Amino acid sequence: MSQTFKDPVRNINQEYLQGLEVLSNKEFPLPGARCKGGDKDPRFSHLESGTGEMVFFNHLATVRHKTSNMIFVAFQQTMDALHLEQQDLIRYPKWLMDSQEKGTELSIYIHSIKPPYNINPGKVMTDDSIITPTAQTRTGKWLQEIKEAWVFDTVAYFLLNNAIITPEMYRKF
Repeated sequence: MSQTFKDPVRNINQEYLQGLEVLSNKEFPLPGARCKGGDKDPRFSHLESGTGEMVFFNHLATVRHKTSNMIFVAFQQTMDALHLEQQDLIRYPKWLMDSQEKGTELSIYIHSIKPPYNINPGKVMTDDSIITPTAQTRTGKWLQEIKEAWVFDTVAYFLLNNAIITPEMYRKF
């Protein structure tokens, strides 16, 4: 039986934790998270005129479990995505949306990579159906939620211990 770490909220599996490794911790726009609109698209009203694209998520890390070869991607919501969600100028005035405090509200996600991209995650970067900006995000074509809570908790704990996410980010899960 595998040993678990006693976290007051999370169930961390030490054996699984030992098998995790960071493949990348570079921050860049998450493939499939670039959305294209236009000046008349109300979702893009906070952008300068003539800017018709925004990124909804930034890649934080790619992690692999050596034994199972499962690959996980940690990513964070961008300010553009937050602006898109909070467009009511009465509830979210411009001064509030422009404040640094709004950055603390950005959501963090950890997903696993779907087949066939899990065999070679680099294929995501060359798949035009994912990387070409459209009116909708395409992250769902290659990413999926982690089904087992203990796996999610263990990967999140690994990201915290490797300084990829901060304690504040970790508390958001």
